[in-house]
Amino acid sequence: MFNKISEDTAGFTLLEMLIVITLIGIVSTLAIPRLSSSILFDSLDSTARILTGVIAETKQQAVRNRSEYTIVFDLEHDNIRREREEDPESNSPVRKEEISLPSGVTIRDILLVPGGKESLGGISLHFSTKGYSEKAYIHLDDEDGDQMTIVISPFLGVSEIMNSYVEPSTL
Repeated sequence: MFNKISEDTAGFTLLEMLIVITLIGIVSTLAIPRLSSSILFDSLDSTARILTGVIAETKQQAVRNRSEYTIVFDLEHDNIRREREEDPESNSPVRKEEISLPSGVTIRDILLVPGGKESLGGISLHFSTKGYSEKAYIHLDDEDGDQMTIVISPFLGVSEIMNSYVEPSTL
């Protein structure tokens, strides 16, 4: 009734199992760090999301507080500072918040429309009491050579993230 399985086809030998486990280990050792750094912990993508959040929050605060705000991009030190213009009658100082970019991510340049492209020093992006700002293109680079562009729309309050270096002439 039951067929006997011969000893030759009973399964894998211990040596075969060890070889397969070793190969899986080698492939995992090579693939997982690259996968996790590019997908799970992509500093360029997370920096772009942080910047769009700061920009959206600044627009909202300008409208809510009926106060002008400025985001200053320090291109030499890779940090961002948000400043709130205080009412001159209150005699209170300008409030500042500073955000540093993750290591390995730099702001390559910023193009203000109208205005021009700057790649050194500090660039200021102003927000009116209605949340309006200049149109801007913020170009980010990472240490792997990847680039992203954040396009800031002056009136809509929407920032668009593009996975390449984009300027008005390339749209």
